[in-house]
Amino acid sequence: MLESGADQVFALDIGTRTVNGIIATYREGWLEILAQETAEHQGRAMYDGQIHDIPRVAGAVAQVKAALETRTGYPLSGAAIAAAGRALKTWRGGATLEIDPLREIDPAVVRALEFAALRQAREEVRQQGQGAGDFYCVGHGVLTYTLDGLELTSLVGHRGRVIGTEVIATFLPASVVNSLFSVLRRTGLEATHITLEPIAALEVTIPEEMRLLNLALVDVGAGTSDIAVTRDGAVIGYGMVPLAGDEVTEAVAEACVVDFHTAEKIKRALGTEERVTFNDILYNEVTLPREEILTAIEPAVDRLAAAVSETIRELNGGRPPKSVLCVGGGSQTPLFLSRLAVYLGLPENRVGIKKRAQLAGILAPAEDTLAGPEGVTVAGIALTALKKKGQNLIRVEVNGREHRVFNPGDLRVVNCLSLLEYEPRTLFGKNGRDLRFFLNGQEMVVYGELARPAAVRVNGAEADLQTPVKDGDRIEVVPAQIGRDAAAKVGDFLGDAVPLRVFLNSQEVSLPPFCRLNDAPADPETELKDGDRLWIEGRYTLGQLLALNGLDPGAVHVTVNGNPAPLDYLLKAGDAVAITEGGPQEDCTSLAEAGNRSLVAAPPVEETALADVVRVTVNGQEVVLSGQATPLFVDALRYVELDLSKPQGKLKVLLNGRPAQYTERLKSGDAIEIRWE
Repeated sequence: MLESGADQVFALDIGTRTVNGIIATYREGWLEILAQETAEHQGRAMYDGQIHDIPRVAGAVAQVKAALETRTGYPLSGAAIAAAGRALKTWRGGATLEIDPLREIDPAVVRALEFAALRQAREEVRQQGQGAGDFYCVGHGVLTYTLDGLELTSLVGHRGRVIGTEVIATFLPASVVNSLFSVLRRTGLEATHITLEPIAALEVTIPEEMRLLNLALVDVGAGTSDIAVTRDGAVIGYGMVPLAGDEVTEAVAEACVVDFHTAEKIKRALGTEERVTFNDILYNEVTLPREEILTAIEPAVDRLAAAVSETIRELNGGRPPKSVLCVGGGSQTPLFLSRLAVYLGLPENRVGIKKRAQLAGILAPAEDTLAGPEGVTVAGIALTALKKKGQNLIRVEVNGREHRVFNPGDLRVVNCLSLLEYEPRTLFGKNGRDLRFFLNGQEMVVYGELARPAAVRVNGAEADLQTPVKDGDRIEVVPAQIGRDAAAKVGDFLGDAVPLRVFLNSQEVSLPPFCRLNDAPADPETELKDGDRLWIEGRYTLGQLLALNGLDPGAVHVTVNGNPAPLDYLLKAGDAVAITEGGPQEDCTSLAEAGNRSLVAAPPVEETALADVVRVTVNGQEVVLSGQATPLFVDALRYVELDLSKPQGKLKVLLNGRPAQYTERLKSGDAIEIRWE
């Protein structure tokens, strides 16, 4: 009799042909098996690892449970189980995300990227299996990261515009798990832990310290062969072949003309007997040499080895691993190991069987009925449950909706969201687009609004994507908010421009800055766009000052700071302009003669510049410029009918057939061309 304890576990390996059960505990690094029992299904209740006849499978489980209850002396209410790898689907998924090029990539963005790739893989699996119901993700690994098309091993800390990743993920149909639960309910049991058979076998056969090696584990059962591949310290993929020991048993039955049960006995005898005696379906006693039966089953063994080899290579990137470890009762099939070595191109000593009795860290009963490879998986199920690494189905609530999620032992918020219908792009925001333009030749940047990251709460408390999740937790996710794009007007920058202040007849006059946008006069309300060129200047000529005040240069006498000045004189802050009636403006060709050395020299003013009007042509149309003695090229722009706010190519600006400067003086007869080309 044994005493029941929280440190003990009832583990069940529900296989295609048999059900193995053990009571085990974990002490000081050892898995101690306290009791064990085996029962065969009555008839073929399971095919290829899938439960077909639930009552029959439940009968075998009940038989194992009753025997163990008798040995231990206490009732069993919970069991650790494993789902067969039969329906496992391994899929590659990829995703790309546009990011802010000015911000460093942080781990949250990388997790959101992986989340998007997992979601894409899950959707493709669901589309491939139309009508198969939902799928659980039972594991994934990252294959590559890319930054603007360049492959990297890590994205954290980098900057760029587009990040991408490719992942390999393994999915299990929910229907497989539900059938296992139905069997347990019929026997009065509840699932305390659930894992996958290849994961369980890995736990005891290839511990973590061995996973740096490129190894393949093949669990050959009766109906399926489950495969896992390790490399660089991690499991890089799981696979399954719907062929196993039953395929060979059926070949024996056909060759020897016997029923399936007898064929199974013959197959097992091939490992120890040179001549095998049996009764065929007509009850004739037949004795055949071992070699004759091996020849008959060789095609079936070849198909099994070829299929397993192909899946191993696919999971391992197209190449064979360094070694292959085989477990499960079907691994003892004659010829299988040698044929598998041939198909993988490995020496025969690199492909072998791992018996439970050979594994370190397992203390079995003196009379060990499961000492061979058939006892490995059930021991792994017990160990994963005792070390609390099992895959558990737990219930979580996400934004008010309840879901059942696989718990890999370290379940976090991001894992839950990756399995649910949640859009990954909503987890992290994107800053508003920046506005870049040129102000007086200098590049300016108006930054877009910063994004607000997603808010995560678990059971009402602040959390993040890495917060651990347990059964019954309530997760709330408020999507991130995208920042608004930057916007600005011409007038937003007039505040930095100082008006030109001069004195006109002792009265202060404030001349506002003059705005040009992409070489055209601009209104303060004009919206700026990326790449715009804005000029804000406080430059006025004496002639422009007179025109703004409605004065006729030919009818007044003008001095600047007490000295005569030409009409194209550029005013400076503080200049004192005096205007008196009587006669035209004097011709000032020499500032030295005027006796005012504080004025900036200006080119001589031609006689035609002092006329009341200047007649020019703008794009073939005559234009009269009046009100100032010496108009500049820029003054003619207001007569251009082109919509300069909507560029239609490169702007061609010509004066008398040559490229023009906007500060050039105009005279009568000048021909101006302004057009798109």
